[in-house]
Amino acid sequence: IQSPFVEDFLKYTATLQQDNTPLLDILWRYYERNKNYIAAARILDQLARKESVELTLSRRLEYISRAVMYAKSCGSVSSVSGEGEFLHELEEKIEVARIQLSILQGIQSLHHSQHTQQAITELNSKLMDVSQLYGDFADPFNLSECKLSIVHCAGHFDVTLIESLWSEIIEQELQSTLGNDRNTRMQSMRDRLLRLGKLYSRNDSYFPTAVRAALLSAGWDPVFIPDIFHQVGVSYSTLFTLYNNLFEEKDTFWGSVGRPLHVLSVLLALLSAYTANSSLVATKHFSVAIDKYLVELQTLDPSTPDINTLTAGLAQERTLEEP
Repeated sequence: IQSPFVEDFLKYTATLQQDNTPLLDILWRYYERNKNYIAAARILDQLARKESVELTLSRRLEYISRAVMYAKSCGSVSSVSGEGEFLHELEEKIEVARIQLSILQGIQSLHHSQHTQQAITELNSKLMDVSQLYGDFADPFNLSECKLSIVHCAGHFDVTLIESLWSEIIEQELQSTLGNDRNTRMQSMRDRLLRLGKLYSRNDSYFPTAVRAALLSAGWDPVFIPDIFHQVGVSYSTLFTLYNNLFEEKDTFWGSVGRPLHVLSVLLALLSAYTANSSLVATKHFSVAIDKYLVELQTLDPSTPDINTLTAGLAQERTLEEP
């Protein structure tokens, strides 16, 4: 319909009937049809923010996604214009809305109860800010991955909190796979850490502490955790430094679980990775460290399991550095 009165009629009617979702749907589609994309985006944003049980969170997310698309379609959008600021706000909203959807899905996967049903209804009824999502839903329902997403989204860097959240995530994974065979549990852990690693590995504030938490949380095969984190972009050098620090700290954790040589076994595997790849830093940079490892092994009981194999492996790496 091409008429100068259509827009005025729709806007006037929408003013009188602000809760009329179908009417607002018609209005943004009218703007879209007439290529007034910024106006369409603003109506879509209005729909997404509408507090109502008749709209699902998925529908709200669809509205925001379209709003972002239309806002980007405006040739006049710039970082200093009103449209540019509006686009930035929309992009922030969609990031938080995606976290809200993750929380909703997490609660939907829990055992059904009146408490979970109430939370599901509330999460569908409106868009919320990160503080409300964390305090009212992610924390009470112990959704550790969602809590980490919120902390990351908010740019809140608290070393203790972040490491605690990663420890929770890994512990929850271990608990959820109890009763399964070892290979199944390892694959499940690998899949989860790879997925999360790809999300956070580019941000040093939220990933190195996670690496350390993971290293201390489960007694997998020596190269299991390092291999996962290397796949998501953590360098062998970073991993070597982390494990070398663990060695220097003389933590009694591994001895208490019957694996006193675990850290040294991982260090040997990492050193072997260097020698297997000529593009990496030469192993001569680690000669001092290897000597310390060999001295440490000499102080241990000769009957310690795998001590001879580990000593021979480190000695071999040491000889590769000699001219």
